[in-house]
Amino acid sequence: MRFETTDGTPSGTVTRVVESGEKWNERTVYAHHIKTAGQAERIAAELTSLTGDQHFATSRGTGRGVVRAPHVGDLVSRAFNGDYYPEGEIVHVTKGTHKVAKTSTGATFYRSKKSGAWLSGGWSLVGGHVSKLNPHF
Repeated sequence: MRFETTDGTPSGTVTRVVESGEKWNERTVYAHHIKTAGQAERIAAELTSLTGDQHFATSRGTGRGVVRAPHVGDLVSRAFNGDYYPEGEIVHVTKGTHKVAKTSTGATFYRSKKSGAWLSGGWSLVGGHVSKLNPHF
């Protein structure tokens, strides 16, 4: 995820989300620039306020980041080991930081701790309808 801040650092106020394909500029901040949990929490709150979509701070060992939570109506797929299968769309998402996402096919995905992953057994929830098999098997 990329976004712009007033001063081009994670300490600045978030001004907008940078869309895929846009070139970076001196105010572009990448998720790997976020160094503290406090910065990640503040940025997630600012992105939520700015876009209207729920964003969460993530923690991956020493890394920090921000992700957009699944929303009702999002087209999704399930993935494991390079295989992807369409899973319908999100029909229900619970409130809170440990969100549960339910799909139109009846699958339930749970947010894994403070990561940006939503899991169901060994399957991961991914955005979009993707139908692809790992060519190495």
